[in-house]
Amino acid sequence: LPGEEAPRETEAPRSVLERPVLERFVRGKVMAGQAALEAAGYSPGLLDGIEGPKTEIALRAFQLSRGFPVTGRLDETTSEALALDREGGTGTYRITTDDEKLVSYCPADWNERSRRERLLYPTLANCIAEKLHTSERCLAWLNPSKDLAALKAGDEVAVPIPLERQLARPVDSLEIDLERKLVLLIDASGNLVGLVHCSVARDVASVPRGTCAVKTIVADPGYTLRPCKSKLL
Repeated sequence: LPGEEAPRETEAPRSVLERPVLERFVRGKVMAGQAALEAAGYSPGLLDGIEGPKTEIALRAFQLSRGFPVTGRLDETTSEALALDREGGTGTYRITTDDEKLVSYCPADWNERSRRERLLYPTLANCIAEKLHTSERCLAWLNPSKDLAALKAGDEVAVPIPLERQLARPVDSLEIDLERKLVLLIDASGNLVGLVHCSVARDVASVPRGTCAVKTIVADPGYTLRPCKSKLL
């Protein structure tokens, strides 16, 4: 309006440190908690600082396994048991030439994909996000001033830091929960010692049920798409 000062453009924060203090504290604490849960064997899904349903499931399972009140929240008792580092959770990652070798054009056509020896990552941001168990959206939040589409070897980005996994006890058996899409890790005494999330076939009725035994372990197995079972065609 005439006589009024023109509104100033709001600049994007140059780093995550310029985010509102409360937002940084809360999301950073959750991210540290997610990393600690994953290290203890209870997968929270992505390390992204967001308290979603997978993080709540992991918290409830961890609390149940320790005999704590099951709140589904990162309360004081749970934080102490996880040896939570409130100042941790994030760090710096330098992109390497080896990371660049994992990036290539990914065709949209499934038939064209099937003819490729390997399907690599479409972008460096996608590669780094999967490598560090997070999402590209979280990387963007941690690096507000960086163009993630222009990343290259030598660039440094702020990232969540996964911790080394240390299960409380050896795993004796697995229980697959089809309804909740979970793989429960059970010790020799029948106690829960961890869990991971899994995908389930679209046609759940065709999934085998009952008790199975592991007979063969294959590293980097081939993937076969059965068109008669797919709705993509």
